[in-house]
Amino acid sequence: MTITGRNNSVDLQHIEGDIRADSSYQNVTIKDPICAVTVTSRNGDLLLSFDKAPQKDVSIAARYGNVTLEIPSGAAFNIDAHTQYGDVDSEFEGLSIDRSNREKSVRGQFGQAGPHLAISTRNGNIRLNKRG
Repeated sequence: MTITGRNNSVDLQHIEGDIRADSSYQNVTIKDPICAVTVTSRNGDLLLSFDKAPQKDVSIAARYGNVTLEIPSGAAFNIDAHTQYGDVDSEFEGLSIDRSNREKSVRGQFGQAGPHLAISTRNGNIRLNKRG
């Protein structure tokens, strides 16, 4: 499924097929995806909320907006997330958080195996929240 939004928000729930969303000037909210997720977002915040552990890869490229991922506490995943002019925060223990340079990052493996979560933003914060 491909969704393109310009000047209107994207709000998706319970999608079982792969998702590709491209949005400008509004927020993107994706809840309970059961698939691969690819999002390109400009000038809006992004929320990606998983009811169950992610099963497929996630790729997010954002500019001028915050990115929040809500992931079940028992999920397994590998993450590579960085922001150029924002901050990073994670409720998942054991991930490597680097705030020493202009570019901040969260990287590492949580649990055994799991999909790859790639997040890149400029002028926005990245937050990983536990669900449950």
